[in-house]
Amino acid sequence: MALGLSNDEIAERLVISPLTAKTHITRAIAKLNVRDRVQLVILAYESGLIRPGVWRRPPDDQCVSDGRAAYSTRSALES
Repeated sequence: MALGLSNDEIAERLVISPLTAKTHITRAIAKLNVRDRVQLVILAYESGLIRPGVWRRPPDDQCVSDGRAAYSTRSALES
């Protein structure tokens, strides 16, 4: 979401349905008591969960792919 992805794009990357992606985002907004996706992203930056300009696609040897999406086998917090 912090990358500006739509629900469909998030779903594709996580290999889940768009409705499931939307549900997760809606629940995160409610649990963190923020107004919308924008505030959710701001909270992620302010809490240090993500840093500007740091995201990059992991090397192929650290990715898992099912033909539709690739994701890292390492946690973003490990790097």
